[in-house]
Amino acid sequence: MPDKDEMDNLEEFFSYVWGEEKVAASTFVYLPIKENDGSDRGRWTPYMFDWPRQRNAVVKHVLKWNATPSLDVYYSPALFAYANPKRENVLGSWVLWVDFDGNAPATWEDSVAPEPTLIIQSSIPGHEHCYWKLDTFLNKPKVIEERNRSLAYALGADTSGWDADQILRPPFTTNRKRDKAVIVKSLI
Repeated sequence: MPDKDEMDNLEEFFSYVWGEEKVAASTFVYLPIKENDGSDRGRWTPYMFDWPRQRNAVVKHVLKWNATPSLDVYYSPALFAYANPKRENVLGSWVLWVDFDGNAPATWEDSVAPEPTLIIQSSIPGHEHCYWKLDTFLNKPKVIEERNRSLAYALGADTSGWDADQILRPPFTTNRKRDKAVIVKSLI
C-alpha cells in the first residue's frame, strides 16, 4: 500500500501541472509506461485518465507501475480533448516547460528567462525539466510549442522536447535507466 505522503505529493504535483478544475467538457491526461528492457526502445503502453475526476486513479497508476522495477512511468504536462494522446488532441496547458539532458543551469538570468516555478531533477544533477506556471490556461498548442521552443533555444535545453504532447518523468518515481529517484528540486 502506497504511503499517504507519496500519494499527497503526487496529487499536489499533478494538480499544479494540470490544474484543479476541468478546462473543457472532456479533459484527459496521458501517463504512458515504458518497459525497460535495457535498450532505448522498450515497449510503450499508453494510459489516459479523465482529469480531475480520476485524480486518485492517476496517483495509484503512477505508484503501482513505479513499484515494478522493469517499468518507467511518464506523463504529459498537456491536457487532451480526447482519450488519444496525439498532438492534434491537445487542449492546452497550465505550464510551459523545457528538458535539460545534463546541462541545466545552476543559476537563472532574468534577461534570458525568469526562474522556473518548478524544477524536477529526473536523475542526476543537470538532468532536469523546468516549468513555468501560467496565470491562465494556454489553449493554443502551436503557441505552447513556440514558447517552449524559444525557451529551449535561449536556455540551451533539449531542442527536441518542446512538443505540446511531450512526455516527461513525474517526480516521486524512479528513473530506471539510471536507477535514480526523480525529485522536486525547487518549487516557487
